[in-house]
Amino acid sequence: MTMSLSLLSVFLMSGLVTATASQFHFTQSSYNVSIPEHSAKESLATTDQMVGVFVSDSVNNVSYRVVSGDPDKLFKIEERLVGDFWFLSVRTRSNSLNRERKDKYVLTVNATATSGLEATTVVTVNIVDTNDLSPLFYYPEYSTTVPEDLPVHSSVIKVFAEDADLGRNGEVYYSFLEVSEQFAIHPVTGVITLTRPLRHSERSVYDLQVLARDRGIDIRGVKKPFSKTKVQVLVAQVNQHGPEIYVYHLPEISEYSHADVYAIVRVIDRDD
Repeated sequence: MTMSLSLLSVFLMSGLVTATASQFHFTQSSYNVSIPEHSAKESLATTDQMVGVFVSDSVNNVSYRVVSGDPDKLFKIEERLVGDFWFLSVRTRSNSLNRERKDKYVLTVNATATSGLEATTVVTVNIVDTNDLSPLFYYPEYSTTVPEDLPVHSSVIKVFAEDADLGRNGEVYYSFLEVSEQFAIHPVTGVITLTRPLRHSERSVYDLQVLARDRGIDIRGVKKPFSKTKVQVLVAQVNQHGPEIYVYHLPEISEYSHADVYAIVRVIDRDD
């Protein structure tokens, strides 16, 4: 009889432990939190999810720790008890987060209660883009040669700059440093077109300065600096006109002339 009671006690205790263990778990098997790149040390990742575990009266304290996914020790995990819920928070250890290098970290987090119960979850830390980069031109200088008879509105050359930021922060817009009456630039494509006829005799070289800006606002609310490149347009002379020949026939040989002159020929070419 005594042995039967002992076995019953063990069975009941085992069932209680199993039930308690099944109740000690994270509210979700995985979570998503976000934090802007280059955030200051001790910055808190944000989320609209309830990250953590509920506890019963038999569980006094819960501690969290990262077991994998953070080899460089960029994050630290904090716990905070509110009512019967232990919240899990993620903070940065430094300001070295850079979305262009790595845009997310997948952390495996373990929860341990003072009673010995454990639970595991996955927390994905998403690094949010900030306008920390300026556009960069592919080439520091561009050069092209066009004929002086190039039709107005023709494409002259295309410049290209790229910004590694996302969304508006990565949208590049082009403009001239100084207003040009001879050329125009498309603000989105970077194509430079001719707006007025060219004349080699009047000007054979044009030096343009092209700016590239993104559409974002940086983390301090100030527009980011622009990037600049030089575009040189050389105007090539074109043989637009053929020679014009004018002949003046003389009625008779000039008196006292040492040569027989029958006509005077005049040739004009209106090209430069």
